[in-house]
Amino acid sequence: MSIRLDLVDVILNLQLNHGITSNSCKSSLACINFIKSRLMVETYSNQSRDIDLISQEILITDARFQGTEIQLKL
Repeated sequence: MSIRLDLVDVILNLQLNHGITSNSCKSSLACINFIKSRLMVETYSNQSRDIDLISQEILITDARFQGTEIQLKL
C-alpha cells in the first residue's frame, strides 16, 4: 500500500503542556510550518514501512523566549 500526501501550509506546534490548545505560535516552544512538503508512506507485505518527508519550503519559529522569536526559513 502506498499513500502520498501533499502538505501545503501545515503547521506543527511543539508545546510543553499538551493540554494547552492554541492556533498561534505564541504558546509554543517551537512552530514548524510545512509551507510546501510531501509525505509518502509505503507499507510492504512483511509489515515493514518506508516513510519519507520531503520538504521544499519550511519555516521554523523558535518561540521558547517570550517576546523574542527567531525564524529560520529553509
